[in-house]
Amino acid sequence: MLANAVRQFRKEDFPKFAEFVKKQFHEKYILSDEQFFEWQYRSNPSLDDYAFFLLEKNKEVYGYIGMVPLDYKMGDKTARLNMYANLLVDERVRSLGLGTLLIKRAMEAGSPAAISGYTPKSFPIYQKLGDWRALGNLYRYIYAFNPDAVKKLLPENVPLSQAMLGLLRGHMPPRNDRSLSFEPITTFDASFDEFWRRARGRYANTVERTGAYLNWRYANHPHLKYEMRVAQKDGHMVGYIIYRIERVDDFSLARIVDFVGLEHTESNILQTFISEVANKVDMVDFMASGQYYHESLKQLGFFNVYGTPFEYLPMYFNPVSYSKNYINFCAWQRDESIDKDVFYNHNNWYLTRADGDQDRPNPH
Repeated sequence: MLANAVRQFRKEDFPKFAEFVKKQFHEKYILSDEQFFEWQYRSNPSLDDYAFFLLEKNKEVYGYIGMVPLDYKMGDKTARLNMYANLLVDERVRSLGLGTLLIKRAMEAGSPAAISGYTPKSFPIYQKLGDWRALGNLYRYIYAFNPDAVKKLLPENVPLSQAMLGLLRGHMPPRNDRSLSFEPITTFDASFDEFWRRARGRYANTVERTGAYLNWRYANHPHLKYEMRVAQKDGHMVGYIIYRIERVDDFSLARIVDFVGLEHTESNILQTFISEVANKVDMVDFMASGQYYHESLKQLGFFNVYGTPFEYLPMYFNPVSYSKNYINFCAWQRDESIDKDVFYNHNNWYLTRADGDQDRPNPH
């Protein structure tokens, strides 16, 4: 019935698409917001048309899949990577293999590709279509300013030993470099590209963090307000942090969504950030793959929650939800010029929560 019904999205499709989305989720689900949809699937600087496909028959929508194409550093080369997002098939036709059709259409755009925050039940479908590999979960580092407030967020049935409580007592060694400046910005100018050329070498697989990408992703986001800070030393940029503050009831956190620092300055950048938010929030939350900052984070009092009771802390706060406590990612490629051993190694990736579509508004 729907075997040949996958086609590229057109602007005039939005009204019926939005109605379909609302029926599948709720009236305010973010994909039914046209401003957000245009930002994610059309205004991305890597696009010249919609990176979104509909499953349709007789003008009725039955499903969809989206892509966020980005330039990625892959080893010693730059390649276009398609980050898949928002795969859905109407439950009325889910037994017909139509999810496979949507995935095949996305894969026609070529490799490499990745998914951040995929549904494990859908993963076997991807594996049947190519060399898709699960690469694990993003690490989640937290820093607690207010241990009592953080403890209250845990489900009631999660026990805490004294040793575990000790993890919450964050500590911050005194800064050893007072020459570092930490300035707010509202946009990324051409000078940022020069910094990225110097910084990108430490990451094996990551999005090319050019000014054009960061302006689209953060400075020009249609709904979320990101705080953007640039660190400079001796007149030269040495790093940046992008974060946003979330509040729910009497709890608040600073969510780091992007951070790049030169190796000899990353600790001081993080220390300066901690000082900035210390009197504003109860906790800092940072999710990323790779161990690029692992030692610096540990030395400053951050800890990776997985393997501790704090892995049950909610990941979503508006509203608070305990339905999922991790972000996984998987990837696929068939380009012989990309080293597979590098590509398929979790710790070679630097992928943050915001590099896919996992940091987005959740209006209710």
